[in-house]
Amino acid sequence: MARKRSITVSPEALFDADVRAKAWAVREPLSPCQWARTHLSLPPGLNSIPGPFEPFPFQEEPLNAITEPGVASLSLCWASQVLGKSQLLAILVGWTITEAPCGIVMIHPTLEAGQQWSRTKLAPMLRDTEALRRLVMPATGRKQAEASGSNTIMLKLFVNGFLVIVGSNSPSGLAAHTARVVIADELDRLFVGGSEGDPLAIASRRSETFPNSFRVCVSTPTIRNASRIESELEASDHRKWHVACPECDHSFVIVWEHIRWPKGPKGEHDHSRISEAYLECPNCQAHLSDEQRQAIVKAGRWVPTNPEAPPQNRGYWLNAFASLLPSHQSYKNRLHQWASEWIDCKRKGPELVKTYVNTVWCKSWEEEKEAVGKPELLWARREVYSCDEPDPSRIMLNEKVRLVTVGIDVQTDRMELETVGWSVELESWSLDYRILRGNLTENAIWSELASYLRTKFWHPWGFECAIDGAAIDSGGHYTQRVYALVASRPIVNLFAIKGKGVTGQKWLERSDNVRGLYVISVDILKRALYDQLAITFPGPGFVHIPAARDYLWCEQLVSEQCVMRKINGITVPRFELPGGSHNEALDARVYARCVVEILRPAWNRIEERFKSQVANKEPQEPAPSVERLRPQEVETKTGPEGYSEPPAPPPPEKKPVQPSRPRIRFTWGNQVWGDPWGSGFGGWRSGKW
Repeated sequence: MARKRSITVSPEALFDADVRAKAWAVREPLSPCQWARTHLSLPPGLNSIPGPFEPFPFQEEPLNAITEPGVASLSLCWASQVLGKSQLLAILVGWTITEAPCGIVMIHPTLEAGQQWSRTKLAPMLRDTEALRRLVMPATGRKQAEASGSNTIMLKLFVNGFLVIVGSNSPSGLAAHTARVVIADELDRLFVGGSEGDPLAIASRRSETFPNSFRVCVSTPTIRNASRIESELEASDHRKWHVACPECDHSFVIVWEHIRWPKGPKGEHDHSRISEAYLECPNCQAHLSDEQRQAIVKAGRWVPTNPEAPPQNRGYWLNAFASLLPSHQSYKNRLHQWASEWIDCKRKGPELVKTYVNTVWCKSWEEEKEAVGKPELLWARREVYSCDEPDPSRIMLNEKVRLVTVGIDVQTDRMELETVGWSVELESWSLDYRILRGNLTENAIWSELASYLRTKFWHPWGFECAIDGAAIDSGGHYTQRVYALVASRPIVNLFAIKGKGVTGQKWLERSDNVRGLYVISVDILKRALYDQLAITFPGPGFVHIPAARDYLWCEQLVSEQCVMRKINGITVPRFELPGGSHNEALDARVYARCVVEILRPAWNRIEERFKSQVANKEPQEPAPSVERLRPQEVETKTGPEGYSEPPAPPPPEKKPVQPSRPRIRFTWGNQVWGDPWGSGFGGWRSGKW
């Protein structure tokens, strides 16, 4: 009988076999949350909480939704900056690169926004995460990348996949990439007015070849009935973060109505007690501190509010009141900060309130149709101040005015123009409104307009102010005449304006073909004007209406209505004029405001120039205070029939200009060097004195 041989295996061989078994074993993939905890570390300086990444409780379920079977789309309608939306997108990209490599297309509102996200969010993660650094090549220049096939800021290549970052204002590269994962950041701000259509729809079409395609839409809402992220939420299960009151165990979602602070006996804000803001339970009215708010947020849970939605559509809504980040150093806590910021936005006007509602409350803005829709409201708040003089040079500006602009609306038989004075905080005074009638094919009316643009107005500080800029409508029948006037330059800053209704990313563009021509999205400026007209107290953004202005002007100023129209498949707000109405006053004011946007004035330098002009002047008498009309005086004059104009103030007397000292002049060829102030060697000026 043959003897059995005994085989002895050395410990080194056993160790090698164990290593080989582990190396060839199939590793269970990590979830996005597990991957972030294992590999991700947030660098200091770019994050408020640097170090190893630990997701907030409300971030875990949305992050892992991409791995859940049957889920094909993820919609995040979250507040801005304090919940980590951009960080979540970076984690999804990093997890896809290492755990499920494929093609990824990320859409941003603009190319600049995509580059900023790539530099500030993606690049630090690729640099500091070893698992990604081994798979993704570093970025190089565009020419070197085209020659060698390496990466750029907007294109990342890795094993079995790629990441391409595009802007919605330049979607030409979308059709060239077939990707399984499509990510749209700031969905409500994507530009859809181009000739190629909706960039999100284009990218989604390119992912249909993958049966396991996945789409992520992230944004804060914008306007009611026009917000795309709200439409995505309505088609999903619409989950909300529910918390439980520590006193009565009532489950609720924290909203703005639950944040309160002590107020005065008449309900006024007591600024000395805003730091005592608290969270009130809607059930038992218990007062919870900010520490208790954070505790119940950490113990919260996601609850579907639309369980009848298709299971493949997952949606999450979360406002800023679930934030667990520390407050700004000038505030006691987050509740104190939210209350103070809200009071400040209410004081500064509707535009900031709209931004606060969108980015903090995470609610869409509902247009107020009755806020300024009635001209009686504007008529009743008229004020007595110097304006509408037969000789415009006799108009005395308000002491706050630092910029004077003119808006000109061209009609078939006339031109209607408004002169507006602007303060540093865009508080405005309507100084003059007049109609120039005549045959617009002849030179006389254009010469009259050019002469008006050279008008100078008196400032209470004792000097004259010229018109800083003007904008004239070029979209009518006299386009070439307008271009000729702009080319003649009766004043330096004279611009031709051509309006467009569809809002886009570039709402103000300078023409490359016609010098001095600007194309503007008038809906944006009309929205800004209507928001300013809703301000009822003098201050930043307030519109002052002179008592000498007639009722028809007030009607025209609010003649258009904001309606929602569907353009290129997207619902957008549009301003439309009802039949039989006139809007010349509205257009003239919009063009006057457009000049401010074109000039982009350096207010600090303007203020210094004003102070330098008055430094050597004799002290002037203080300007008379503006007398606001009392409501009882205008109740009988709220219509065009049977009203009497309030008395206009007497025109100010021009003070004689003190003769200046002799100027020192030097000539060199055709250049004349001199000092306008007579105090030494100054600047130079071409031509003759």
